[in-house]
Amino acid sequence: MMGQVSPLDEYTLRKADRERIVAARDRQHVHLGNAKVALFLIVVVYTAVRLGGALSVPFYVASTIGFVVLSIWHEAVLRALARARAAVAFYEEGEARLGDRWMSATPSGERFRDPDHPYADDLDIFGPRSLFQLLSGCRTPMGEARLASWLLQPAAPPAIRDRQVRVMALRDRLDLRERIAVVNAGRRQMIDAARLITWAEVPPQLPRVRALVIALALACIATVAWYLNGGAGLPVVISLVLNVGVMGWLGKRANAMVDALAGACESASIELVANVV
Repeated sequence: MMGQVSPLDEYTLRKADRERIVAARDRQHVHLGNAKVALFLIVVVYTAVRLGGALSVPFYVASTIGFVVLSIWHEAVLRALARARAAVAFYEEGEARLGDRWMSATPSGERFRDPDHPYADDLDIFGPRSLFQLLSGCRTPMGEARLASWLLQPAAPPAIRDRQVRVMALRDRLDLRERIAVVNAGRRQMIDAARLITWAEVPPQLPRVRALVIALALACIATVAWYLNGGAGLPVVISLVLNVGVMGWLGKRANAMVDALAGACESASIELVANVV
């Protein structure tokens, strides 16, 4: 299709298509959110009406399963919505470049600027309205550093030809470029690669208590089911106390790990790494 219409028309058509997807996913998001709230209210009303009487365990089981299914479906819709919005932004950026409206607040590479460089300032390599800002579609500091190094250092003719071949290979593969652009919904993540590698090489800090956690969770479910069928309430209390205690104990160690990871990332999210891998 890229060969039949101009690049600007192609970007406009694709953006309109992704905008329709955004609208559809947004409607699904609202409907699923309302369905989850409605299911929760139904359970609350049922419990209030039957309080003091016999409660139906199958009703609670079916409600729980339904809520889990709706939550998983809702999460998938939210991810699809985020990807569609990122695709719209990708094509808007393409239209801006083609229409010479690319000057924006995107990273300008100012941190790579060297006043003593022989040509960087004269050619506006970095800074607002710079060549770096025009070319960069980077999502990580590592990518920005690679692009900056290419702009600051001369390359041998074979390396230049190799880069041009890769550009030619990607030029008409717009679907692939879109998929790359929407990794992690198109958000830029500031990651300190060295600190992230150090964090990843630290030995496991959480104890091997998976079996205990599963056993406590099953025990909690069993005691609640027993109580709903007329059993004593003390086992439920004991089970909940044990679960909360273990979760608190593990939570302190997990928080320490997350804090260390947050030190390597501008945000605590590692979705970008997960999606790329």
